[in-house]
Amino acid sequence: MALGEMGIHHHPHLPHLGMRIVKSAVAVFLCMCVYELRGRAGLPFFSALAALASLQPYREANRADARQRIVGTLLGGAFGLFAVLVFQNLPEPYQNYWVRHCMDAALVAVVLYTAVALRQKSAAFFSSIVYLCITMYYMEGDAFSYVCNRVIDTLIGLVVGTAVNALQLPRRKRKDVLFVTGLDHVLLGADNAMSAYSRIEFNRLLAHGIPITIMTTRSPASFLEAAADIRLELPVILMDGAVLYDRKENEYLCKREVHPPDAQAVSAFIQERGFQCFQTVVMGKTVLVYHQELQNPAEREKYEMGRRSPYRNFVQRPLPQDVSVAYFSVLDETKRVLSLQAALDTAEFRPRIRVSCRELENRPGYSSLRVYHRDATKENMLQILLDRVGLQKARTYGCIAERYDVVVERKDSGDRVIRQIKADAVPLLWARDKF
Repeated sequence: MALGEMGIHHHPHLPHLGMRIVKSAVAVFLCMCVYELRGRAGLPFFSALAALASLQPYREANRADARQRIVGTLLGGAFGLFAVLVFQNLPEPYQNYWVRHCMDAALVAVVLYTAVALRQKSAAFFSSIVYLCITMYYMEGDAFSYVCNRVIDTLIGLVVGTAVNALQLPRRKRKDVLFVTGLDHVLLGADNAMSAYSRIEFNRLLAHGIPITIMTTRSPASFLEAAADIRLELPVILMDGAVLYDRKENEYLCKREVHPPDAQAVSAFIQERGFQCFQTVVMGKTVLVYHQELQNPAEREKYEMGRRSPYRNFVQRPLPQDVSVAYFSVLDETKRVLSLQAALDTAEFRPRIRVSCRELENRPGYSSLRVYHRDATKENMLQILLDRVGLQKARTYGCIAERYDVVVERKDSGDRVIRQIKADAVPLLWARDKF
């Protein structure tokens, strides 16, 4: 929204040392400390294993799953004690490793089924681990004492892991600023996908109540495919500012469209010059894409990629007379597209439209030209969104120089961007504001 001078620069680096790795080391160390304080009673391996298994990306999931893990520990311990006692009382010819292996395999299935039947699905895997740790490590001695000690070891690990996972450095939560990030070449990496780290940290920011959203040139269908795992609460700015879209309700809260008279004029102008164009129309909760006969590989590729989507429908017929158009899209050879762009500059309706042109990354020699309503811009729609959420300021992250507060180089997109957003949105208590 505001112009920005700050950039994120790339330097060759090893993978980021995330807090989950640090917390894992701390949890294991604390398990060893408890082992020493207990006079080296028990087996710290079981505590450390349970602690590592308790560390979760999301704190709310950690708290919810902790209870189920306790149930799973007790369930695995009960079946482990049962298995040990049964094996001890088998006739001597049957007390061999093959019988033991068959019992373990069969009872693991019983343990998993019991956990699921008790509606403790998150505990199923954990209960089977506890069961196998008991039966595979038990050799001789008092079975009841051995099982109780292993259950205690595991519960110690659960408590340590849950406590460590809940620890957070003291931070402030910036809820007075709307944080708005781009998608392509910003959140998405070179593989056109978000990394696991970016996805987890983005969702953590949302869980903290940070007002954060996305703006992109993508259509709703393309956006939903790319951000399927992001738990956004606020509306998003799509189609390069043509619509404000509420993902939760699948509603278009605001639209800036080319009205019917100009839509007909633009459509005729483009077709008269020998071009086929995709005309994207938002009708209620449905997106219709009107088009004519496809003429080149870029158009056919767009059609094949989009026609299977449940969020949009391609219709091969002329644009109806009484509909508004979110945007027109022409895909063709770059020379032809540039000639069309020049011709549009002389059109009578030019003052009422906005034209955007860019080269296609996946098809050299081809470019995309889009025609929007004059007021269909990310900046305008961002101001509308600010008014809706009751905020005065926004901080934007994108890859186009002089259009964003934080300019992201394409080679730096992904995890480094998320770390920057996190530092701005949830700074340490003693950190000075950068804006």
